Amino acid sequence: MRTCADWQDLLLDDLYGLLDEPEAQALREHLAECPACQAARDRATLEKTRITRAARAVSEVSPFRIPDLDTADPAPVSNITPRLSFPPSH
Repeated sequence: MRTCADWQDLLLDDLYGLLDEPEAQALREHLAECPACQAARDRATLEKTRITRAARAVSEVSPFRIPDLDTADPAPVSNITPRLSFPPSH
């Protein structure tokens, strides 16, 4: 038996059409009877809207390029030498 937390974990997946039909139908049936999950769905819908707006706000994304390892600055090398410590033997 699923709890409301279980159903609420599925809300964004449902809003993005990622649930299979039997699971989506079970969620819809639960939502029809659960005011707490209906409120959570409303919050998830708002979250989806915000995600969509944020994604549209990015007008251009530069393509990823693998750095040229011959000219890239190497990572800084620490001058700290690790010391191994062992517990005293009895």
